Amino acid sequence: MKKTALAAVALVLLALPPSVRAQAYTMYEVQRVSALPGSTVDIGTAMVEHNQKFHAEAPYSASVYYLVTGQYSGQYQWIMGPTKFTQMDARPADASHGSDWANRVLAHAEVHETEYWRQIDDLSYAPENMPEGIRPVSLVRRFNVTDNALFIKLQGQIMEVFKAAGSPNPRTMYQRQFLSADPWGWAMVMTYPNLAALDEPGFDFEAQFRALHGDAGWDTFNKEFNQAVAGRDDAIRQLITGM
Repeated sequence: MKKTALAAVALVLLALPPSVRAQAYTMYEVQRVSALPGSTVDIGTAMVEHNQKFHAEAPYSASVYYLVTGQYSGQYQWIMGPTKFTQMDARPADASHGSDWANRVLAHAEVHETEYWRQIDDLSYAPENMPEGIRPVSLVRRFNVTDNALFIKLQGQIMEVFKAAGSPNPRTMYQRQFLSADPWGWAMVMTYPNLAALDEPGFDFEAQFRALHGDAGWDTFNKEFNQAVAGRDDAIRQLITGM
C-alpha cells in the first residue's frame, strides 16, 4: 500500500504545471539535428563551438552527442541543461547568439524536433564512490508506456535491485513533457567511460533480481512489465567534444 501511495503522489506531482513545481525538478531541452545532404560543414563541431561561446554556464550549458545506433543513427542531439521552464525566458537569445546558430548550424543542418525531458530523481540511481570524470558513451532506452502507475512501481523495484547489489553504472530516468506523434514517453540513460565498457560482462540484473525477490518475484515482474510497456527502443550515443 505504501508503494502504491507513493506512485500516486508521483503522478500528481508530474501533472502539476511548471509554476507550481519550479523548485522540484530538473529538465533538459533536446534538439535532434542532422546535416543537410552534400554539406561539407561539420555541424557537430559547429554546435560544440557555439556552446563554448554561448552555453558555457548553467542553467544554459549544453552538450552535443552523435547517435551511433538506433532509428536516428548518424544524427546529433543538442542538449541544454539542467534547467527549468522558469529559467527559459532568460536563455541566450541576443543577436550574436542567433546569428551564430543560424549561420554556423542551421544553414547546414535540419532540426527535426525539440523535446523537453524531466529527470525523475526517485527512479534514478548513481553508484557510491563513482569515479569522477566525463562518461562520454550513453545507452538511451526509450519506452512506450501504457500504464504509468505500474511502470513507476516496476522502476522502483529496479532501483531496489540496483541499490542492493551495487550496480557499477549510473541509471537515470526521464519523462518527456508534452504530447508527441511518437510513443516514447519515458527514457532511461546509462553512461559508460568508453565503448569498450560495453564488452564487459556488466550487471546481471536478472540474477540480482531473483536473489532479492525470488523466482516468483521475477516472473511477476516480467508479467507486469509486459502489461505496462508496449515497446522499447535502444540507441548508443557518443559525446562530441570538438577536440
